[in-house]
Order: sequence, then structure tokens, then C-alpha cells
Amino acid sequence: MPKSFRSFKLSRAAVGFAAIALAAMLWAIAAITASSLFQSGVSPLELAMARAIIAAIGLGVVHQLWQPNPKFGDWQILALGLSLALVTLAYYIAIERLAVRSRL
Repeated sequence: MPKSFRSFKLSRAAVGFAAIALAAMLWAIAAITASSLFQSGVSPLELAMARAIIAAIGLGVVHQLWQPNPKFGDWQILALGLSLALVTLAYYIAIERLAVRSRL
């Protein structure tokens, strides 16, 4: 962990609860935004690809901060990434077909 983060004295439980709350808010915002984008003509595949690219760049930056010398070639990480991309695609297809915006 970077030295700048070590100076904070938050409990692990507090950080965990904050992460859960943030994830729930972002998940709801993503569903509403996705529904609006679908009405504008964006396909679920395009949105899932954009989300995967943005996440890969963001997580790559975070990983570089925590571990500057990464180990490449781990097939399990690639398999996890591909499975998460497929779940995201299925999620966006469901949002598009169910008209989630009218239910929120």
C-alpha cells in the first residue's frame, strides 16, 4: 500500500462499509445512465465494451500505484476479466429489454 495511505487510521470495517455504500450508489447510477444511453441508440455491446475499457484503464492505474512491478501472464486474471465482461454485457441486455428506467 502506498505510504500516503498508511497515515490514515480508519478501521477496516469503516472502509468496508464505505466501499459497499459507494458500490451500491454507483450500481444504481450505472443502471439509470445505461437506460438513458439505450434510449439514445447505444447498444448493450457498445456500452459493455466502453465500461470494460474504462475499468481496465482505471484498474491498471490503481495496480501501478500498489504494485509498480506487475507479473504478467496470469491466465486466471484474464479469465476473470472475460467472465466479468460477459456478465456486464448480460446485465446491460437485461436493462435494455426490461426498461429499467420506468421501474426506478
